[in-house]
Amino acid sequence: MKKLLVILLVFFLFTGCGASEYMLEFNSNGGSLVEEQLVENGSKATKPVDPTKEGYNFQYWESNNKKYDFNSNVKENLILEAKWEAVSIKTYKVKFNNDGSIKEEEVTEGSSIPEPSIPNKNGHIFLGWYEKEQSEPYNFEKIVNSDIELEAKYQKKDVASSSSQHEETIFVTNLELKLEKEEIERKETTKLDVIIEPRNATDKTLKFSTSNAKIATVDQNGVIKGLKEGEVTITVSTEDSSNIKEKIILNVRKKIDGKADNDIQDD
Repeated sequence: MKKLLVILLVFFLFTGCGASEYMLEFNSNGGSLVEEQLVENGSKATKPVDPTKEGYNFQYWESNNKKYDFNSNVKENLILEAKWEAVSIKTYKVKFNNDGSIKEEEVTEGSSIPEPSIPNKNGHIFLGWYEKEQSEPYNFEKIVNSDIELEAKYQKKDVASSSSQHEETIFVTNLELKLEKEEIERKETTKLDVIIEPRNATDKTLKFSTSNAKIATVDQNGVIKGLKEGEVTITVSTEDSSNIKEKIILNVRKKIDGKADNDIQDD
C-alpha cells in the first residue's frame, strides 16, 4: 500500500506541477522586431502583425521547418522563425546610341533614367537624346516601363562665309535662380530672376514652366502668380541646345486674414 502511495506521489509531482506559462519568441531573421509572448499552458498564441523586410515578402512563421499553426495549444517554450520570399525586381535596358557608339544601362521598374552628361562631336552642336521617330528630346523625368533606345542628335555648326572672321556660338553653361519671395499668398505674384552664365552667351532665350498650374502659373518673363495653397516647382531651361535646366521650389499659402478667395475655384 505504501509503495502505491509513493508511486502516485511521484506521478503527481511530475504531471501536476508543470509550468503554468510558456514563452513564445519570434525570430524575424533580419526583419522588423516582433515582441515575444507569454502564453498560458494549453492556450493559443496570438498571431502578431507580419514583420517587414526590405526586398522581401513575409510568408509565414515556422517551427522545426514547418508552418506554425496559431490555432494549436502552446505546451512548451517555442522560438518561431520568419519565412521570407525575395521580391523579384524588374529592370529595363536603356541603350544610348551616340553616333554608332552604344552604351547600355539598366534601370529598375518605376524609376526614371539618370540624364547622362552632354556628349561631344567635333564640328557639331548636340541637340539632345531622342527616341526613335520622336521630334522632341526625351524627357528624363518620365518613368520607364519598357526597354528603350535613345539616340544622340547633332546639328552641324555653321561656318562663316568670310575667311577673315569666324564667330563661334557661345552656349549657356549655368543658370542661377533667385526668387523675390520664396513664399507667396494666393493671388500674389513674385518675380523669378535668372542670371545666365556666361553673360556673353549667344542665345539667352529661356523657357519657364510650372509643375502644377493649379497651384501657381509662370509666364515667360518669370512672373509667378499663386492660385492655390501648396508647393510647386518652377523649372527654367535654355533654348540654345545646351540643355541647361534648373529648378526652384515655391510655397503658396492661404491669405493671412483667413478669407477664402471665392473667385478661385479648385478643380
